[in-house]
Amino acid sequence: MWQHILESLQALCSWEGVAYIVLGSIVGMVFGALPGLAGGTIMVMLQPITYKMDPVLVLALFVAIHIGSTSGGC
Repeated sequence: MWQHILESLQALCSWEGVAYIVLGSIVGMVFGALPGLAGGTIMVMLQPITYKMDPVLVLALFVAIHIGSTSGGC
């Protein structure tokens, strides 16, 4: 169990993981600020692209989009 947790943390702390988190936050803030769009909309649009990605990075991306859209929207 601890091995899986450490592998996930290692994936999140890599350059690719940090890039997904930063990009997801920016995209979430942009879509959260637009009227009529929300974080759920962009997550549904990105879902077909994420099928071949690492699941840990996809979850980090979606969490960053959700938090960014919540922060960007009023």
